Amino acid sequence: MLTSHVSHHSRILSRALLALVATVLLAVPAQAAPTQKVYSVTVSPNSVGAGQTREYTLAVSNQAGSQSLGSINVTTPSGFHYLAVTQQPAAGSAAIVGSTLQLRNLNLAAASSVTVKFTAEAPCVQTGSNQWNFAAKQSNDFNGTRNDFTLNEAASQRVTSVTGNCQLNWTTQPGSAKVGQTITDTDYDAVDGVLNGASIAAEVLSATYPNSSPGTRVTFSADHVALAIGHDPNPPADPAQLGGTVGADAVNGVATFTPGPNIDLHGLDFTLMATNANMTSDESAEFDVSDAVGECAKGQCNNLHTDGDTVDASLSSTSTTGIIAMSIG
Repeated sequence: MLTSHVSHHSRILSRALLALVATVLLAVPAQAAPTQKVYSVTVSPNSVGAGQTREYTLAVSNQAGSQSLGSINVTTPSGFHYLAVTQQPAAGSAAIVGSTLQLRNLNLAAASSVTVKFTAEAPCVQTGSNQWNFAAKQSNDFNGTRNDFTLNEAASQRVTSVTGNCQLNWTTQPGSAKVGQTITDTDYDAVDGVLNGASIAAEVLSATYPNSSPGTRVTFSADHVALAIGHDPNPPADPAQLGGTVGADAVNGVATFTPGPNIDLHGLDFTLMATNANMTSDESAEFDVSDAVGECAKGQCNNLHTDGDTVDASLSSTSTTGIIAMSIG
């Protein structure tokens, strides 16, 4: 009887211990299964000059346990623009659709890598994140759910920094003009009057390359370019004022000032500055502004108004800058 009683109590105690262990196990949160579908990327170069067109190399490594990687979408950092795919992957395809590089039908096995090359333009001004953004799936056509791969950030290099400044460059220089006249590329002639000319213009160039090669036109630039008087021959206390078209947005990288600016005071050797707060300015070639207007024919001007006086003058020569050499009186 005593043995039976002890055995009965042992069974009760064992059941209580089992119940306690089960309760403790249930109280411990379940641990999530480790992610198996992992990949890493490397984008190079990791630094480019402002506005530069460069070739980039994208290397993708499948770090999954057993699953193959089928497709990836790669979107540019803010302000970057894709141009072309220059090297297709060994298997599958790469195509640019808007701001996305689409890699399809990769069938990239676990522990394997693939390389793709493409060209892209960097912005003149970095305005947002400088990371290339990735989304990857096991499916070859980037379809379906619950088959996404996770990017291994620690093993990836997906940052491209932008250095230096874009620069402005005069492509159509200003010609000499008369006071208040629209400035074009054609010199004003006091004998023949105002001649029709092309609008003056300045282009946006990329930062100079490390080997000191000149910058190239940033064809996607729509940046605003403003004009200001550079050299003014008038006294600082009474400077000339710039009017008319004093700014323009670039189109395909060129800012055209149509119909053009004008200057309200005469003087020799004026210059104009093409400016943008985020770019290196460029100063134009010198030009002159004349207030000589009147009834002019070859060799003679009557009722000539110059600096407030009305005179008659005979013309002795015409300079290449459009300013008349006169014999007055």
